[in-house]
Amino acid sequence: MSNYRANKSRGKSQKIKKMRRAQQRSSILKNRILWDLVLGVVLVVSLSHLLFFSRAFEIRDVAIAAPGTLSHLVLQVNKSMQDSLD
Repeated sequence: MSNYRANKSRGKSQKIKKMRRAQQRSSILKNRILWDLVLGVVLVVSLSHLLFFSRAFEIRDVAIAAPGTLSHLVLQVNKSMQDSLD
């Protein structure tokens, strides 16, 4: 009876060893977490480039409106804004 249990436990240990060897031989390129991280980095870099360097979000014109009594200030502010944008 003891030989049966000993043989049975050897079979399990051999299966575990084979599984560990198979895991050690697997390539890092098959790792799902690695590819998720790579995809996330590419996505973040792409979105940041779109937001900060794309001409789609650049400021082209500034419009300032004020009541008639402040119209002289509006002209000065508008001129200084155009100078800073250029």
